[in-house]
Amino acid sequence: GPGSIFSWMGRGEQRQLALQVLEAEINQLAPDTERAVWMRLFPEFPGCVEALAHTAPEAHDDEGRNIGKLQLLEKLHNWDTEYLEEVAGKGAVTDWLVRAERRILANPELTNQPGRFPTQLRELARLAAGCGDRELAYRFAQTDVRQMGLPDGLYQAQWLEAARLHAEDGFPEIAAERMRLLRSRFDEGTDHVRLVDEIKYLLLAGRYDQAVELDRSRWLRPLSVQRYYGIPSYAAVADSLQERHDYPAALEYAVPAFLLSDYSSISAYWAASDLSRIQEELLDFAASADALRGLLVEGLQPRSALVNELVSRGFHSSLRYSAERERVHRAVACVEQGDFNQAMRHIDIAARLQPQDVEVVVQCFPRLVGAGQAALAERIFARFEQALLQQIEAWPTDATAYNNLAWMYARCDRKLDEALQLAERAVAMAPDSATYLDTLAEVHYRAGRVQQALDLTWQCIRLDPRSPHYRRNVQRFSSARQ
Repeated sequence: GPGSIFSWMGRGEQRQLALQVLEAEINQLAPDTERAVWMRLFPEFPGCVEALAHTAPEAHDDEGRNIGKLQLLEKLHNWDTEYLEEVAGKGAVTDWLVRAERRILANPELTNQPGRFPTQLRELARLAAGCGDRELAYRFAQTDVRQMGLPDGLYQAQWLEAARLHAEDGFPEIAAERMRLLRSRFDEGTDHVRLVDEIKYLLLAGRYDQAVELDRSRWLRPLSVQRYYGIPSYAAVADSLQERHDYPAALEYAVPAFLLSDYSSISAYWAASDLSRIQEELLDFAASADALRGLLVEGLQPRSALVNELVSRGFHSSLRYSAERERVHRAVACVEQGDFNQAMRHIDIAARLQPQDVEVVVQCFPRLVGAGQAALAERIFARFEQALLQQIEAWPTDATAYNNLAWMYARCDRKLDEALQLAERAVAMAPDSATYLDTLAEVHYRAGRVQQALDLTWQCIRLDPRSPHYRRNVQRFSSARQ
């Protein structure tokens, strides 16, 4: 059904589908519903998204058709100034942000509603900085809103953004002092995300003793980050840090979030999934597998709240996915430890759980070859290759099968000519899929066509600007060209 198809799509494809569906409906919604939709679609700037939506410039495509606000906001989020100036005129971004600022400051309801995030000007500052207008970013971050009678929360959010800008511009001493003053004036020392930032600024400024002292005191301070149902939690801090891709800091909070969770509850599922994802990013595959194994062993007891919740929502595939991830990561850990028999056992189970998920080959093939186990590497390569070729023969319009086989070939540096044909076939079927374009980019990169890989990766970023994977690929491909 549609739900199962949706779950197989990449996040970028899901988002593009949602934007297209909602574009025609957004103006028909009641104001409260419309506001909720804006904030859900653009969680990176929840405070100012309504002001941005209502001050968006008129823009038209090459055929004169109006470009919807959703698409404009998506491009603004991606700091795509070139596109915005092309369709809305030069200076469109600056004018748009200034109009949004005026709307915010003229409407106190936007800054003082219960339950709303008092972060509007901070979010505008981030957008301005991302679009390259540092002067406007500092202006938004340093407007003295207290004289306008606006709440302290908005002022504090501005200070945080100003500190970040100073650190990025090479002035960590100023950034650290701003954070210290913020703690002393507003007693915000219990916000652990802010503490993590302040410690980093102190280290960058060379104030190591102060950084160590603050770091030691961090764990004696109660939590004040409230992300889940208004309840402070380690998971909330870990989630905030993970969104910024600060995985070492996120791990410090994800571990207690998982250990303190009720293993029979749905919260344990999310805590284990987050912890596993963070450990995977840090390449600690054994620990990632342990987190998922703990969830599966402890949480899937008969009649547990976790089982009832997942089954009642039809999330059976989520359980299978978690089980397969655990086996993949366990196999990688075994290969790294030289336990090849156990690695092959885990690979066999993973293949039976998800016969077409080539991630186990992508992760294990080069490690096995590097460990002198080329025969084992070839065995798993051939097994998944055969399964995908059979899928393509049975379902010749299955773009995912073409893409997965091309991805496996590319990541294993095998059959690159065939990989190119497969990847191009998948892209032809779904030209707006960032996932498929990413595979095609990887094939070109492996074949030495670095510029083609870069061009395709920038297309991926335009389609899915929230994924850090594509931005990392830009850095990887650019380094290879130098």
